[in-house]
Amino acid sequence: MSTIYPPRDFNGIAIADVLARIWTQNSAGSQVRMPSRADAIRALAHAVNYGLGRVPRIIGSGWRDSASAHSATGTTDPLWELRRYDGCGNGRTLRITLLLLPRAVGTGDAEVYREGESADTTGVLEASSMVSASVAYPDDLYVASITVNRADAADALATLGITVVNGPRVCGWVVQDVERSSLETALHDYAPIAGPSSGDVCTTLYPEQLRAALQSLRSDYLPVVASWCADDCLAGSQPVSSDWTGLVITSTTPTNFLDGTSTSRTATTPGISVHCQHAGHGPTSEELGQVVRIDWSVLAATDDPTEATVTAIGPLGSASVTVTGSAATWYDAVDPIYCKSLIADDEASTARNKIDPLGSADAATYSVWLYGWRFEMRHE
Repeated sequence: MSTIYPPRDFNGIAIADVLARIWTQNSAGSQVRMPSRADAIRALAHAVNYGLGRVPRIIGSGWRDSASAHSATGTTDPLWELRRYDGCGNGRTLRITLLLLPRAVGTGDAEVYREGESADTTGVLEASSMVSASVAYPDDLYVASITVNRADAADALATLGITVVNGPRVCGWVVQDVERSSLETALHDYAPIAGPSSGDVCTTLYPEQLRAALQSLRSDYLPVVASWCADDCLAGSQPVSSDWTGLVITSTTPTNFLDGTSTSRTATTPGISVHCQHAGHGPTSEELGQVVRIDWSVLAATDDPTEATVTAIGPLGSASVTVTGSAATWYDAVDPIYCKSLIADDEASTARNKIDPLGSADAATYSVWLYGWRFEMRHE
């Protein structure tokens, strides 16, 4: 059975005629419908199902200008890798959409597919004849799309990589869950539209099912705030200065990865914006009702023989992860960052909901490299 937008019928009877009636029996033994109806709660169920089906999460996105678009003659597996919390019961299909230019070097057919899974290939994107030393931008841009069908939600952190073969030049990409036109009641989170029939008690089961669906929507389907990755992220590139292959800090003082100079968070230092106005949970009179939890991970490495540190500073404090080893590795922060839902998105003071990423090593002769990050709202 599917919950469809808008719902059409239930057992051949119009939905509007069977939902949540309150019945009684008169002295003659006939069933009499009382005037109490549940139009409001039915409308809420429609809204919840719309959110569960029609508002897919954007997992990550990125862009490159034509001059800095990745170009290589061989295979880069992966070119980019994204970290995310795989907890959405309805988001079982991902779509990876890429904006590409014909390559200027290389031979053979160029392809793009999911990391480690050539079965997800989009096929031939560029034949050998499409190699061109002079490409017009944006006239020669074209689009490739990969649809990835996945198993049940892992309810855990997971990675998704994008692999390129024979050097297609990727200028832009976006990864998101595919929206659904219907919700399968045996598979997906949903709020039941077809309510009880004559004689049923509707005040116990139906509202609880609606509450559970709404709780799933507000806890498991929250947005990814920011997801970024450097080119060829797992190759362990160690640039002396920050570029598309990684951001670097060589300092014993925590320093902003984005400008390479700021050692504290101010209203004007560069950071990751968090648009979370009115996104709190609970009454605004309580602190827990005002704050929005942001869980985060970083893809990082260091040549420090002991350890380096990556710190995220938000409007309500900071948290850090310890980085060890020269291999690019995902580090999942134990402590979250908190933002405040009562702060407007256009706030210009230090109260602005933004997160500054800082890095430091134990000695000035060592460095810490940042290859990717994930900041994601989580229910608390």
